[in-house]
Amino acid sequence: MKAATPSLSLRRAAPWLLVAAAVAYTSVLRLRLIAAGPDADVDAYDHFHIGMRLASEHTDITVHWVWLPLWHFVDAAVYALGGGIRHVRLLAVALTAASAFALTELLRRHLAARPAALPWLTEAERAVPFAAGVALALWPLNLRGGASAEPEALFQLLLLAAALAWQAERAVAAGVALSLAAMLRYEAWPVVAAFGALWLAGRRTARASLAWAMPAALVAVWCVAHRLATGQWLRFLADNRAYVELAWREFHFDTRDLPRLHQPALWYAVRLPTVALREWAVWLVPGLVWIARRGPRSLTAPSLALLATVTVVWVTRRNLGLDRHFAALVPAYATMAAAGLVVTVAWAGERVDRKVARVALAAAMALACVGFVRWRVRAAERSYRRHQGAFVADQAAAAVLRREATADATVFTTRVPLRVMARLPLQRYVGWRPADLRDFNLLVESAHHGEAWVAAPPAEVTALRDGVEVRYRSEGLVLLRRRAPREVDPGLLTARPCR
Repeated sequence: MKAATPSLSLRRAAPWLLVAAAVAYTSVLRLRLIAAGPDADVDAYDHFHIGMRLASEHTDITVHWVWLPLWHFVDAAVYALGGGIRHVRLLAVALTAASAFALTELLRRHLAARPAALPWLTEAERAVPFAAGVALALWPLNLRGGASAEPEALFQLLLLAAALAWQAERAVAAGVALSLAAMLRYEAWPVVAAFGALWLAGRRTARASLAWAMPAALVAVWCVAHRLATGQWLRFLADNRAYVELAWREFHFDTRDLPRLHQPALWYAVRLPTVALREWAVWLVPGLVWIARRGPRSLTAPSLALLATVTVVWVTRRNLGLDRHFAALVPAYATMAAAGLVVTVAWAGERVDRKVARVALAAAMALACVGFVRWRVRAAERSYRRHQGAFVADQAAAAVLRREATADATVFTTRVPLRVMARLPLQRYVGWRPADLRDFNLLVESAHHGEAWVAAPPAEVTALRDGVEVRYRSEGLVLLRRRAPREVDPGLLTARPCR
């Protein structure tokens, strides 16, 4: 057998290099967002704060609140290694980059195993996996989500890993990936059922059943463990429902003109992908036909289950309709957009001339990439400005705490982003409501621990006057310090401190 010539090797590597270039470009944009400022999503701080708490509360299952535990253990591992939320965001950059390659390999393997009967379609489908990988890398939601400490980047990759393992007939690997996903986001639970349906429709072997049986067993164990800890079945779902109802009232969703409230049944299926693709959304129509007939079932079946789940949950107002819930659907929609463009242009070109088809396909993909990149640059600039203005006051106050607070100082605050950014030992924080604090509390705390600090909105600490000094002030946040008196009254030391 002759060795491949350099030109042939380059031609084979060129599509992968295109995907790598798109991944590198978008990774740089994500790194720029991280450098611009703090994570703009408050839930990211809540997740990391729970990860910090796991060091001392790992046996308390209720510490996870309404969320599943896997991401908190990731946060806990980063925290134990001396990292912070910024390092979790850097991890998300790597996870999102890996997803583009995983989708490309999934489609490449699937189409190589199922060549089309028509020569022109076979040739066109050689480009589909790489076009889909580029589309996934450039998708705007991946740009933002891939720079956040939220769990969506890992969730997207785990579902692609499960699909790829199923395609390669590695049921145990698929089961492991799905088990991890099932402990990351609830949307994975219907995906487990989708893999069960794939098993029933095809590989009915005991080994293949592990792909869905392993995660199903883990979900059952989690539910039982939660029942033993709380005394109620599915308590986390009830708590989530209560939180969503409260959020709807506090944010006045019913009185606001939000795009997601218009035709909510189409929010995830049509509205979000249309906004992301803009004029290129037209390719979703032929792409839908292609993915239904030629797409890998390990991608289409879970995506259909996901779409049905997030749509029903949003229509019935059991969540807040956040766009990041679409993250796990991005691979399927990126595939549809890429396949719709590639196959349609190839089909039209075939009606004229084979060489014309190739030129037209190359030109269409180049124009699509240029349009995508131009749109992504503008989207990146908007995200950049958003990150620059995110939690500015908390970041500044946290810097003052790290710089000036003594080693055993007590900090009164309920602001989770500030706690995460300051990275002081959690036992030093006291979560009292600012309105409940009095000068005497600060005096006692400073006598026991050297200093007492308060971080709260200015309007909530007007009762604190005695001996406090302002160390930072903004419109929405003030940071106060109370030093221990030079001569400590022995009676103060008999008073019980807050921690």
